Amino acid sequence: ADALMLALALADRIRIQQQDKRLAETDLLRNLKRRQEELERIVADKTAELESEVSERQYAETAWREASQFTATIISNAAEGIAVCDRKMQYVFWNRAMENLTRVPAEEAIGRSVFEVFPEMRSADLEKNHQRALNGESFTSPDCRLNTRGKESWWTNSYAPHWNALGQIIGVIVLTHDITARKKAEEELKEFSVKLTQSNRELDAQSKEL
Repeated sequence: ADALMLALALADRIRIQQQDKRLAETDLLRNLKRRQEELERIVADKTAELESEVSERQYAETAWREASQFTATIISNAAEGIAVCDRKMQYVFWNRAMENLTRVPAEEAIGRSVFEVFPEMRSADLEKNHQRALNGESFTSPDCRLNTRGKESWWTNSYAPHWNALGQIIGVIVLTHDITARKKAEEELKEFSVKLTQSNRELDAQSKEL
């Protein structure tokens, strides 16, 4: 009888231990599931944040590229000649109007210095003008006459510093306007004025003789 009671007691204890073990395993599984759900939620939130940041960055990059392309298109197709030099007076940009004005293709100008492209301009105070723009000054230089590849023309050049995104001056922007037609009109007007003056003198002399 004692042996039977002992066996029953041990069996009951084993049953209780197994129940406690199952309860503990259930609690553990429940806690693990809850922790997994929390981790999944955290991962989902972080993923959403990263996707939002990536989306915003991609949008900003796209907007910047579109704005840059738009600006480049406007500059490239501008009626005025536009060229950009670096601090060493080497061309880094050359639009279509400059090609038409100078008869120099962009691929022959970009990467070369001003004096390599226009050796006849060494006496035109270009270095002084370049340095003034590098010092932060914007100005228009006196009219100049050039003969580029057999084409004689008159230009007026406006200079301005070229700033980067950090607020540093990295080069010079030159806006070139062809004023040949105006200069020819001025010369014709001068010739007409001289002829008119001479004609008036001849008429005065004839009237005196009469």
